[in-house]
Amino acid sequence: AGDWSDEDAVALEAWLEQSPVHRVSYLRLKAAWARADRLVVLRPQATDAPRTRKRLRPVALRIAAGVVLLVAGTTAIREVTNVSDHTYSTRLWEHKRVVLSEGSKVELNTNTVLHEQITARSRTVTLEKGEAYFEVRHDAAKPFVVKLGDHSVTDIGTKFFVRRDTGRLSVGVTEGRVQFDTSDDKRPSNPIVLSAGNLAVATPGRITISTQSDKALSSDLAWRSGMLVFNRTTLAAAVAEFN
Repeated sequence: AGDWSDEDAVALEAWLEQSPVHRVSYLRLKAAWARADRLVVLRPQATDAPRTRKRLRPVALRIAAGVVLLVAGTTAIREVTNVSDHTYSTRLWEHKRVVLSEGSKVELNTNTVLHEQITARSRTVTLEKGEAYFEVRHDAAKPFVVKLGDHSVTDIGTKFFVRRDTGRLSVGVTEGRVQFDTSDDKRPSNPIVLSAGNLAVATPGRITISTQSDKALSSDLAWRSGMLVFNRTTLAAAVAEFN
C-alpha cells in the first residue's frame, strides 16, 4: 500500500516472529507476487482517458492480503509437514475398527487409546493403553512404528497385535515379521525379529519369546469377534480380563 509506515513494518515483523507458519505463508506469497510481476507485459498502454476505477482503501487491502496469507499458510503447512495427528479410543466393552490416514487398518479392543502421527517421512502410532490388532500397509521407504513406552514395534510387512497392561506388554505376530526394540538400558539393546506365530512378553527387566499355535493366537484375538476364550485360566486372571 502507498501509505505503508514504519509502524506497519514493525507490526509485520512481529507477526512473522510469532510462528514459522506466518513466515512460510509470507515467503510463499512473496514468491507468487514475484512471479506475477511477469504479467506486467500484458498491462494495457497508458492513455489520457480519465480513470473511473476507485482505489481500494488500505483496510480492504490488508483484509484481502490477510485472507491470501491464511490460505497460503494452510497450504504451505500441509505441503511442508503433511501431518495427520489423531487419537482413537474405545470405552469399556467397546470395539472399534479404524483406517489410518495412510491406509493401514487397526482394530481397537475395549478400553484402548491409540495416537496416530503420520508425516511425509514417517508413520508412527502410540498405544497409550489397551490392545490393538494391526494390518499394516507396507511401505519400505516409510516404516510403520508402534510406540509402547520404552519399547517399539516396527513393521516388516505383517499382521500383528499389541497389548499394553500395567507392567506387562505382549506382541504377537499372525503374519509376516516385526522388529521389536527397547530403549531401556536394563534390557537387551539388540532388536528382536518376531515371525508369524511368535509371541513376545515384556515385563520389567525381562523379555520372553515363545512360539504359539494358530489356535492359541486365535484365542488371544477372540475379542475381535466379541468373545473371550479361557483355557486353564485362574479365576483371578479371568476376573481381571472381564474387568
